[in-house]
Amino acid sequence: MIIYKWNISFNIIKQIHADQFDYLEKLKSLSMDGMDLQALRNRIFQPLTNLSHIYFKKFQFCGYAPHVRSCKPNTDGISSFENLLANVLLRVFVWVVSAITCFGNIFVICMRSYIRSENKLHALSIMSLCCADCLMGIYLLVIGSYDLRYRGEYNRHAQMWMDSMQCRITGSLAMLSTEVSVLLLSFLTLEKYLCIVYPFSNLKPGKCRTVSILIFIWFVGFVIAFIPLMNSDFFKNYYGRNGVCFPLLSEQLETDGAQAYSAVIFLGKFDDYLLYLTLMNFNIKCDGKFICVEN
Repeated sequence: MIIYKWNISFNIIKQIHADQFDYLEKLKSLSMDGMDLQALRNRIFQPLTNLSHIYFKKFQFCGYAPHVRSCKPNTDGISSFENLLANVLLRVFVWVVSAITCFGNIFVICMRSYIRSENKLHALSIMSLCCADCLMGIYLLVIGSYDLRYRGEYNRHAQMWMDSMQCRITGSLAMLSTEVSVLLLSFLTLEKYLCIVYPFSNLKPGKCRTVSILIFIWFVGFVIAFIPLMNSDFFKNYYGRNGVCFPLLSEQLETDGAQAYSAVIFLGKFDDYLLYLTLMNFNIKCDGKFICVEN
């Protein structure tokens, strides 16, 4: 019996063997919607040379069948079957924001380097923050470049791109940028808080302490960003969950350890932002009542 159309949607099967479809060369339509599949591989769908339509639960699975003409769902909100960046607005803004971010931060770094500042330690912290933000501009530039490269045929290269080291390093840069930026903002806010509330105390960090704190912040950022690259068995493809190579949400396909790691990072950022907003609010209220004596 020759099967042309097969619907196994909402099946409880979790894993499909590599040779499962080897004898279904004539199959033209395959529906696997509603199935929580794990450990899919390109080899599974390669024998289905006549397959023209396939239906999955998640868009990310479409990358395992690059030769299929139509795959549903055809987008995850960021990428689509044809393009890495599905929305025209995203394509435009990724270039605009990356250009503004890189140019603006490089300009600030240059100006801070050549213009004499009364508080050199504060200027050093600002330049460090600019470097972190500039990494995000580079990340957006890389994503925009690969969007142009795969324009119109993204699904043919989707899985290769998400599994590549370029994608993982790009995602690591974005993670490094966000973590270091949040930590630096928290440090600068805390420094301002101490300067306002205790203007004549010795609590304000000196040169040695400031440099040590900045080095420590960058070290923590590097550790957080690059740990997922060091242990692929534990984290799997942590950054290659989507086309933009950034762990935007915790998925069922992640290991328990990777999900816990994502949760800790998210909660850590939330706590940092809460501290930042609290101290900034206090600074605004007290700014007119205290005089900050800077080194």
